[in-house]
Amino acid sequence: MSNAISIDGVSKQYRLGKIGSGYLFQELHGAVRCLSALLSGKRLTQTTTDRVNALDNVSLTVAEGEAVGIIGRNGSGKSTLLKLLAGVTLPSTGAITTAGRAASLLDIGIGFQDDLSARENIFLNGAILGMTRRELMHRFDDIVSFSGIERFIGTPVKRFSSGMYIRLAFSIAIHCTADILLIDEVLAVADRSFIGQCRRRLKELSEAGTTLLIVSHNLPTIRDLCSRTVLLEGGRVAADDETARVLDLYRSGAAS
Repeated sequence: MSNAISIDGVSKQYRLGKIGSGYLFQELHGAVRCLSALLSGKRLTQTTTDRVNALDNVSLTVAEGEAVGIIGRNGSGKSTLLKLLAGVTLPSTGAITTAGRAASLLDIGIGFQDDLSARENIFLNGAILGMTRRELMHRFDDIVSFSGIERFIGTPVKRFSSGMYIRLAFSIAIHCTADILLIDEVLAVADRSFIGQCRRRLKELSEAGTTLLIVSHNLPTIRDLCSRTVLLEGGRVAADDETARVLDLYRSGAAS
């Protein structure tokens, strides 16, 4: 079976302290160096002492159609890893390879325009996720039905609650024709019935061959959806095994 995701020696560093004179130029210069290194296949190393490693030499592979959970304490690097996979930011060192179209749900309202209606945002956000207008027209009714916001389809989303936002955003993402689905801890603001509805839909996608990578503090969600789980501690992989074993390890604190 081929790999949908390959992560090879990836680290992500962030600068500490305030933005000072020359900071923007230094960051742009560093970004250009990093991009050049990635395009040429070289590894870029940094030795500055005013940075913190959000991720430190992480290597993972995820097979096509596999459902993998990512857990860990706050600040362990979970969300940073998903942002790198989604292309929101670049790694400081190492390389990431993905196979196929990836759709991501990393934060409430990302890709939404507050002054546009829910209907308009379906087409805007769907386009950002790589869907064509024809695909969106074909799936429009299913997206609206799953989200449960039919009554508010013509309402600007700036008037939506957090729960309504996530209902719409999640519904768009899971109706995208994606090979890889990246989900961060966004369902925490949803109500229990919608979370159950989402779990069932994610199981269907997984069984149909979609690769899932799910970050969550909700261990029952990870247990139900993921056959394999990765535990991050301090930006490093502390455990990578069957979900039941990793969850037991995490609860016992043995990985610390």
